[in-house]
Amino acid sequence: MVYKELNTQEDFQSALGTQGKYVLIYAHEDGVPAIAEEYSEKNAAKCDSYQVDLTKNPYVKGMMDMNEWPSVIVFKDGQEVKRAVGAKPDDLQAIGALFQ
Repeated sequence: MVYKELNTQEDFQSALGTQGKYVLIYAHEDGVPAIAEEYSEKNAAKCDSYQVDLTKNPYVKGMMDMNEWPSVIVFKDGQEVKRAVGAKPDDLQAIGALFQ
């Protein structure tokens, strides 16, 4: 499994504190799809990938200002750079372009 699990606010702060590399957070209620796992593995040199299960960690919805899920949020040096809400193909392609 390429995605590391985020379970606490401390986990989030640590992940968002990553410098010089993209941080991708996949927020879900149904698990990470296999295609997302493959993509994360392919881009591991450029991006640290994390997952958060919103059924176990509902506070994340408010903390990350999420109204729909699954959501993919990409950060760089602690700042949000891209968000794909509802895993829409166009948004996911834009996220993929960040890692090219």
